[in-house]
Amino acid sequence: MPTGGLFHNFQELHKTIAVKLAQKLDDMALICDIIAVTDQLTIGVVGNIIRERLSYWADKGKIIVVDSRDRIGLFRNVIVKPNEIEAVRWIESEYDGAERTIEQWAEVAKELSQEVNGTCCVTLGSDGALWIDSETCILIPTRVVEPPIDIVGAGDGFAAALLCALGAGSDGPEATAFAHLAASIVIKKMGTTGTASPQEILAI
Repeated sequence: MPTGGLFHNFQELHKTIAVKLAQKLDDMALICDIIAVTDQLTIGVVGNIIRERLSYWADKGKIIVVDSRDRIGLFRNVIVKPNEIEAVRWIESEYDGAERTIEQWAEVAKELSQEVNGTCCVTLGSDGALWIDSETCILIPTRVVEPPIDIVGAGDGFAAALLCALGAGSDGPEATAFAHLAASIVIKKMGTTGTASPQEILAI
C-alpha cells in the first residue's frame, strides 16, 4: 500500500503464508551454502517462524548473515550485522547519540553476540567494524575515503561482500576487511544506491 512514495505492510504475515514461506526457505537452504537476511521493515516477512528456521539451518552449518533494523537481538545462532546504532538500541533500548570509545562499542557488540548466541559484526562507519565471536574480538579498520561521499547502499554493499568472502572461505576478520573495500567503493557513487563490482574491488 503506497504511503508517501513508499510501500508498507500494516498487518503481520498470516501464519499459513509464513509456514509456506518457511518451506520455501527450507527448499532453498538444501541447495545453497549462504543465506542473506534483510529485515528492515517495521512489519516484514521475517517473523518467529522464519527466525526459527534460520536458526535451524545455522545449526546445520549454513552461513547466515542477518541485517535487521529493529529486531537484531531476536535472531539466534547466526551472524548478525548491525551498525552501531542498531546494536546499542537493542541492548540499551535508547541511544542518546553520545560518542563512545571503541572499547565501549566492543562491550555492546559482546553483549549482543551473547544474546543471539552467535557471531556479531558491528559496523562503526569510518571507524571500521568489530568482529565478535566465541574466540575473537577484533577491530577491523576501514579503507579511508575522502569526501564527498554518499552512504546510501553502504550497509547492503558491505553485507553482500561479507557474504561473498565468507562463502569463499575467508575467516571473519578477513571477510570484514574485504567488505570494507566494497563499501568504500559504494560510498563514492553520489546520488544513487551504490554497488561495487568485482572489477572495481580488484582495481583498488
